[in-house]
Amino acid sequence: MAIRGRPKTRKAFPRSDETPRDGHDTKPKQLGTKPHLSEFEKIISKEDTTRLLDYLLLRAKKAKTNRRKWTMNYLMVLTILRAGLRASELGKLRVDDCFLDVRPPVIKIAGKMRGDWEKDAIYVPEGFAIVLKKWIEKDKPYRYVFETKWKGFKKGIDRVTLWFRLKKIFKILKMNPKYNIHSLRHRYGTDTYRAWDKDIEMTRRQMRHRHIETTTRYIHFAKMEKEAAKHLDRLERQQNGKED
Repeated sequence: MAIRGRPKTRKAFPRSDETPRDGHDTKPKQLGTKPHLSEFEKIISKEDTTRLLDYLLLRAKKAKTNRRKWTMNYLMVLTILRAGLRASELGKLRVDDCFLDVRPPVIKIAGKMRGDWEKDAIYVPEGFAIVLKKWIEKDKPYRYVFETKWKGFKKGIDRVTLWFRLKKIFKILKMNPKYNIHSLRHRYGTDTYRAWDKDIEMTRRQMRHRHIETTTRYIHFAKMEKEAAKHLDRLERQQNGKED
């Protein structure tokens, strides 16, 4: 008759205070830890932002079968760069939350219970409001601005799907492999701080942060200084006739 249970011949696992066997580390690996990113790796550069938008716009114009998909990809990236939405907020953005005819145009982000709906208002550029309004009028979404079909029902795009789409595009363009969708939000925070004349309180409200210390992590001062120096150098070269 077979004896059930754990066989006695199996070796016991070494304790934490024992010496590792065969050179193997006995410490358990921490799962789900994010790699440490430096300040310059958290934010996508201006040049890469321009490359990304140009590529998505070109694919949307030349696409024969998946034109709606590529157009939506372009507009979703543009929405993050111009409104600073998170991936989860982008999928839940409703048509009724976009007030694009008022001046200045406003997008309102609702919380879980939509209780802070009047509080979380984001001012967006008028040029972006015109583009987003054309998309809504042409696509005619039922509820959400960026809708996908699932089992015959329309729903907002899932944030995981958005992450995988953008990661694939970053790989095609051979960009920094550490870029992700949140790198666009870092770009938005830096550009907003510059556009609002370095008003950090207004930047905090636009990014919808509770504490201003969180906002400072999205304002990459060193990156701004580096980009400003490159821009001034480019202007100087143009004035001297060294660059067209």
